[in-house]
Amino acid sequence: MVRASTAANAEYAGMFVSAGNGIVFSYRTATGAATTAVTGNDYGLYWVKLVRSGSTYSGYYSTNGTTWTQLGSTVTITAIPTSATAGMAVSGDTAGDLCTATFANVTSN
Repeated sequence: MVRASTAANAEYAGMFVSAGNGIVFSYRTATGAATTAVTGNDYGLYWVKLVRSGSTYSGYYSTNGTTWTQLGSTVTITAIPTSATAGMAVSGDTAGDLCTATFANVTSN
């Protein structure tokens, strides 16, 4: 996930794997705007990749870490600064739900 800030309503883009929604490319293009989520409705173990090129973001998934498929289309988010906040995100999908995640083979360029 890449965010403009740590504020709850900040602009962001992220790729996720969700027990309830499968693979998800999710983003918010303006502060306080609604979140858009593009779901792949595919469930299981996946590699996910978020690609940033200037102010455009694309989400990808893979079953083997080598061959990548784009989920949805590229989105432009101009409000995320060059020095954005980035990291691994975990959510229980529902307010108040707790979850645990294990991350492996993490890289950043």
